[in-house]
Amino acid sequence: MKKCIKCGWKKENEKFQLRNKKTGCRRNECQDCTNKRISEWCKKNPERKKQIYERFYEKHFEHHCKQCGIKFKPNSQSIFCSKKCNLLHNIKIGENDCWIWQNSLNESGYGKSCLNGDQEAAHRVSYKIFKGKIEKKLQVLHKCDVRSCINPDHLYLGTQKDNIRDMDERGRRNRNRKSKYSMKICKKCSELHDNGFTYLEISKKFKICFSTVPSLINRFLKFNVSD
Repeated sequence: MKKCIKCGWKKENEKFQLRNKKTGCRRNECQDCTNKRISEWCKKNPERKKQIYERFYEKHFEHHCKQCGIKFKPNSQSIFCSKKCNLLHNIKIGENDCWIWQNSLNESGYGKSCLNGDQEAAHRVSYKIFKGKIEKKLQVLHKCDVRSCINPDHLYLGTQKDNIRDMDERGRRNRNRKSKYSMKICKKCSELHDNGFTYLEISKKFKICFSTVPSLINRFLKFNVSD
């Protein structure tokens, strides 16, 4: 128990604010009296109170964005003021104004990024941030044929058939590779994918490699693309 020098009441030690955490020394004024004294001082000195709050806000809450330099109040430990600045900080301008992704890449050479806590291809994230929503069953295709490019001006929406046409026109598809899977499996994979099944679910269903599923779907669509 300890006696408050302000009100004269004896109270438990927890009612007195710590003066020094290392030594455990506490103030002689209880917390209730301290709060009353601070509130009275704030009423008498409103301008001084405003200055103190502004300093505290700048010191503990405001940060400068690492990309654009503006001040912002982060919701977490982010160093960027927006998702757009986060993307722009991880690019390098290449030939033909390509924005080359400088962060991690997947096995196919596409950039990997996160949006709303979900991992997604960087060029898809770029399209959503700069251009808008992506409808179901549509893919984000490249005009520049650079997989690691996330420049929104080089991106456009299209179907899987459009993607295959582009691959054939630009000579990016290997036609000489033979497949050990029948056309029936390719057709079933394509149908399941159209019904909302993921590549992982399809690979488990037919007991095939995860990376093989997209090639089987492309192979089926190849023979069903209308001229």
